[in-house]
Amino acid sequence: VLASFGQGVAQTTGRGRMNTESQAKAERLVKLDNGAYGKITEEALQELGSKLAPAGEEKPPPGAAGQQVPPIFAIGAPASVEAGFTGVIPALMAKRQSGLRLWEVHTEPNLHIVLTNLRDGESRLYSPFVVDKRRMATPPRSRSGPEPDAVQRGSTLYGVEPFGIPPMFGEDWPAGAFSTSVIFYDWLSNAIRTENPGFKDPGPLAAVTPSALVTPAEPKGAEGLSGAAVVTVEASLDGALRRKSTEGGEAVPVTVIVVQLDEQHQQSIRLVLPVKDGAKFVAGKIDLAAAWPGAPLKGECLLYLNVSGRITGPHKVTL
Repeated sequence: VLASFGQGVAQTTGRGRMNTESQAKAERLVKLDNGAYGKITEEALQELGSKLAPAGEEKPPPGAAGQQVPPIFAIGAPASVEAGFTGVIPALMAKRQSGLRLWEVHTEPNLHIVLTNLRDGESRLYSPFVVDKRRMATPPRSRSGPEPDAVQRGSTLYGVEPFGIPPMFGEDWPAGAFSTSVIFYDWLSNAIRTENPGFKDPGPLAAVTPSALVTPAEPKGAEGLSGAAVVTVEASLDGALRRKSTEGGEAVPVTVIVVQLDEQHQQSIRLVLPVKDGAKFVAGKIDLAAAWPGAPLKGECLLYLNVSGRITGPHKVTL
């Protein structure tokens, strides 16, 4: 859906998670009954999408320059699946962006689904629009071609579309719960928790070994990433999944997600950070070059941190 409101200019650097009233409304909009996601019609999608149209205070004043309609990036998925469920979980994605954003960040090569197994803290990534360059022409890169004019910059595009959450850990979804988020380059969706009531827990998990490439660091009390070639990873233990450590005590699995504009083959680095007695945060320093030898991504990248399905970022680095 396309509509034009003034001459707003989008800002696309490091937005991450959107915390606006418009975003909250969109999250509620795509929150449906569990069985509705797989049965939604094209007419229903159109109706949902129309509700993302800017209204009231969201619209900039007529002729206002330098203002934009608040962007939206939200997902909805079933809160639970039926016992014995296999295959892809149907879901919905709501987006609202400016014409400038559409030019700056093309959708297909920059969407990455992040699925976290809430039993063991492991996470995996999937890019739904990967192009086989041996068989298909490489699509135009973001920010290629003429830059949008003032009218195009100020236009607003919005809509709701279906997508699927693939069973990245196995067709039978082998855990009692999973968390799903979607990264759209420098935009981060809300997280959806999906329960699997039919899962039978086989027993205690094996102990994990703290990552040898991580140098212990003193936590500063703020979850996220900092630094450049050597990155400091800090994670809150509030709600984090703790595992037994082979070195005694407990440890927390965390994942550093690395994305680059238009690079469909995103990367991730799995870390295990030891937990100190009484600590509220864990922290460690990691040399990206040492942890990721022969990395295919070079140049400016964005890093996200995933701790038990809670994702923070992005943090800009140059590799």
